[in-house]
Amino acid sequence: ILTESHAIIAGGALRAVFCDKPISDYDCYFTRQEDLQKALDYFDNEENGANKIFETENATSYIKGKAMVQLIKKFVLPNIQDLLDQFDFTVCMAAFDVFNERLYVADDFLKHNSQKRLVYNPKAQYPLASLARIKKYTLKYGYTISGTELIKLGLCLNKLRLDTFADLKEQLMGIDTLLLKELTDKLDEEDMKFKQYNFDEFMYMIEEYLDDGYEKLMIEEE
Repeated sequence: ILTESHAIIAGGALRAVFCDKPISDYDCYFTRQEDLQKALDYFDNEENGANKIFETENATSYIKGKAMVQLIKKFVLPNIQDLLDQFDFTVCMAAFDVFNERLYVADDFLKHNSQKRLVYNPKAQYPLASLARIKKYTLKYGYTISGTELIKLGLCLNKLRLDTFADLKEQLMGIDTLLLKELTDKLDEEDMKFKQYNFDEFMYMIEEYLDDGYEKLMIEEE
């Protein structure tokens, strides 16, 4: 089905392959909405042996056999270069076109993976999510990041314009796990969605969220 739907496998799965590490999941992107729908229809059909495990605005995830497959709904982009530009670190900037059996990699993808070095892509749209991902890449995978790269990321964070809580939710949804789902769901409620963003109010929400589920949060971050 990934061939028939012209799926593009990109990101962490390819990083794992080139680093000789186990693949935790396959993130599948699409360049046409109809191809995405074809894949969704296939995986939603229980006769095809896939089980849906969770769904967000960003993606729908399934288990098929021993593999986790995530169909990315948020980024349906016309070409693969546009897709690569969405990734935040060069160590993830690789894509495999299943139908054409063609591999695409950023210039420094192999070099930076061999160096275990995180280099930030300033074209990425979700610097808040990137900030959270640094912890995973340094502690779990053994990558390092320089002070210069942190400054780059900080400057990109400074450019963010958060007028409403909906703008904040958009940034938090860039995180590629269910880590903050309960919090982002709260931001999607009608009384919050178009409310003017207030830093102090959100800091209170964060503290409340951590107080209620700190142990669960630590498990999900591992």
